[in-house]
Amino acid sequence: CINYNSGHMIKFDFYQSTEGYQCRFNNIGSYVVSISHYMRAYFNQQALLQGNNFALPGDAGYLNCVMLQETEQSETKLYAKIGCMDRETFTSTKLQLHVYNDDQCSVPYDDGETSKKHSTRGYEINGYYFSTR
Repeated sequence: CINYNSGHMIKFDFYQSTEGYQCRFNNIGSYVVSISHYMRAYFNQQALLQGNNFALPGDAGYLNCVMLQETEQSETKLYAKIGCMDRETFTSTKLQLHVYNDDQCSVPYDDGETSKKHSTRGYEINGYYFSTR
């Protein structure tokens, strides 16, 4: 999971050899795709493989920018979308929810806490903590 062109993306590589040790040397292409496109393709594959036994996870709606129910009745509406887990020193392979001020999920919400606090405890919204996991 990487931040690329102001967006949260999945980067993956294809290699020519099936030998584990050669994955570092026979790269035939690197690709970057949005998290939502990657996850939709994954869910489609799982639906084909599992048929009627497949069910979308409850948080799949966050692949899109959605208004938080916790702010529906308040003056200030907040929105959330899934993205890369924020790490200060390295790229994370985990995902987390990010909270935004606008319905395009382009203006990050600032509750005065650090990215590290958001990834572990969540965001403080109207006196409550909204989990990002």
